[in-house]
Amino acid sequence: MGKYQVIFLDIDNTLLDFSSSEEKSFCLTLDQYNLNEYHHLYPLYKDINEQLWIEFEKGTLDKDFIVIERFNSLFSLYNLKIDLERFNRDFLLNLAKFPILIDNAINLLDKLKGKYYLIAISNGVSFAFRRRLFKANIITYFDNIVTSEEAGFSKPDPKIFEYVLKKSNLLDVNKEKCIILGDSLSSDIKGGINFNIDTCFYNPSNNINETLIKPTFVIKDLMEFIDVIEGSNYES
Repeated sequence: MGKYQVIFLDIDNTLLDFSSSEEKSFCLTLDQYNLNEYHHLYPLYKDINEQLWIEFEKGTLDKDFIVIERFNSLFSLYNLKIDLERFNRDFLLNLAKFPILIDNAINLLDKLKGKYYLIAISNGVSFAFRRRLFKANIITYFDNIVTSEEAGFSKPDPKIFEYVLKKSNLLDVNKEKCIILGDSLSSDIKGGINFNIDTCFYNPSNNINETLIKPTFVIKDLMEFIDVIEGSNYES
């Protein structure tokens, strides 16, 4: 098994291709509001949304504000009058219609299931998050699932990790036996560092890390994570 017992797994853009699902959901929701001519706004929406979530990670904005403001900021630029709460709800529901898996996600989960205690951990919206796990047929792989809404804390706050370990009756597990796998330096990796556990940065595009956030390991393919946790002389 190697040194690890508990594995925290980020989901979006680590196991599920959230970027692709998000774009498809965005366009479908626009279609439902007879706004199909605005599909081209997705890159702008993505930029607005990402900036808002950065502030969420810093603790300066709350999630209820973000999920509405991202569409308010976008549509106000084009003077579009839309029921923002309804649009956001429909957008979140549509996300589950596109459960696109990252390459090797199922292969990785098959290797991990039963050998490690697997925790899905997310800053996302709870009902939409769990719905997407279900639609992707991966919800049963996890021994526990936690979102920032349920915990009252969000990554990179170490309290979210403490919360889920307590919820899982695993507070007595040595932190050296815990590791987090995720694609976000500012959320997943920083969160793991803040909680003093090992971290594995999923970096499929081999982007240069110009931050001060230094993961324990870096992988480009999900199956490389097996070598990491089984201690097969893996070097990041």
